[in-house]
Parts: sequence; structure tokens; C-alpha cells
Amino acid sequence: MRGLGGVVSRCATRPALPLLLALLMAQPLSAHLMEHQHGTLNLVERRGYLVLSVPVSALRGVDDNRDRRIDDRELQRHGAVIERQLRAGVRISDDSVPVRLEGLLVNLSPDEQHRQGPATHLVMLAVAMFEATPRKPQIDIRLFGRLPAERSYRFAATRRNTDGAPEQETLTITPSTRRHELFSARRAVQRLAPAGAPINRFSSMKFPSASHTALNMTGMLDPFAPG
Repeated sequence: MRGLGGVVSRCATRPALPLLLALLMAQPLSAHLMEHQHGTLNLVERRGYLVLSVPVSALRGVDDNRDRRIDDRELQRHGAVIERQLRAGVRISDDSVPVRLEGLLVNLSPDEQHRQGPATHLVMLAVAMFEATPRKPQIDIRLFGRLPAERSYRFAATRRNTDGAPEQETLTITPSTRRHELFSARRAVQRLAPAGAPINRFSSMKFPSASHTALNMTGMLDPFAPG
């Protein structure tokens, strides 16, 4: 998996990199890809592990041939521009206090047939570092593509509640509903298991490298994916 400007993003500082490796080394459940327009945020105490599939058409100044796809050369050439737009367009906060995304990694997303090459979507991974366990975590996504299918995201957030039981909330994010307070009492939250039960919300994700070889890395489970 490649980061912006190299194997690891320039924003992946030494303190942040071990945090991201903790995300990537969880025990895998099943091998599959993050689906286009899907995202997950796994809250574990003071950390939030984010994976999001972002449409290329939502980004400006990175698609040199205007085919609504991005290849590895474009990814490397416009790494700094992509990083700025991802940081501006994907925001996590706690009770309206912004939280910086650390260890940002980005890669081309294969198509529905798992073919490698120029991609319509990028997959971003990052770790949100909260000052304390978030009381009112919020997600704000401002990156929407031009095609109708790229105008909404299916998003899932997971955490343990005050009883220690794992729970999950799923929601749809659109331009008119781009900001959400997660685990709000206004929406239904699905309890995943009894209190104290082990939970593994990670899965092996496969990201093609620039040399068209598959690099297996462990990322967050896409709860919408089949199988």
C-alpha cells in the first residue's frame, strides 16, 4: 500500500505510525475490499480508526486526463494536493472540537471485478487521536463525486458502550446530511454482542501496489460487504 509521496504518507509521523500499524495488524476475519462509497470508524478508547472510499471525481486538480480516474503516477504527482483535500473534506471531532487525523495512508481502489489499474476511487486510512474517550464523536464528510452513485456514503461506526458491550451504528451521508453525531440517542444503535464479549472489527484488506502486486494489509471491516 502506498502513501502520499511514497510508501507512507509524509504526514505519518513517528508517533502516529505505530498507531496505524496497530490498526493494520488486528486478527483478520475475512479477505475482501472496502466497497466504493463505504466507510468505517472504529472507536477504541482515545483512538478512532478510519477507512473511507472516496471518489476521484470529488477531488480537484488531480485527474490530469479528465477521465474521472486516477493512476499511480497521478497519485504520486499530486500527493500533497490529495492530502490537503482529504484533510479538509473528511473531518472527525468530539463535541465540535476538531481531531487531527494521523498516519494518513492512501491507495488506489480496485474496481468491482478487483482489477488493478486507474481507479475511480481512493481508499484512505487514518487514525483520529482524541484527547480522551470521545463523548460526542462526530463525522463530517464533504467530498462527493459527480455521478449520482457518488453522492452518498454508507458509513458504519463501532465502539463499546458504557456497559462494555460492542455496538454499531450505520448511516447514510449525503451533501445535505454530511455532518453526524455518532451514537446519538436520536438514531438506533445495534448492539453487536453481550457486555464483555470479544469483538474484532477488523478484516484483511487487499491493496494493489504500483507494481501490480497485491499487498495484504489488515484494515477495518466493511460491514456492508458480502460474505
